[in-house]
Amino acid sequence: EALGYNVAVHGQKTFNGVAILSKLPFDEVTPRLPGDPEDEHARFLEALVSTPQGALRVASIYLPNGNPVSQENKYQF
Repeated sequence: EALGYNVAVHGQKTFNGVAILSKLPFDEVTPRLPGDPEDEHARFLEALVSTPQGALRVASIYLPNGNPVSQENKYQF
């Protein structure tokens, strides 16, 4: 922020996290999967920014998956 960036952060201490930095201010920030209010995994962050050319929607995602397909809970998520 001291360098002139607007910062949006969604994180879980010692676990997951995502961030978006922009020179333009954010119009909206969504810190979870849209339509899933139960999502607390801090793997998705979306921001809407107005530009001279129109609205720009940006998403930051964290999608690691070193789990085998047989682990249904983690792999399917």
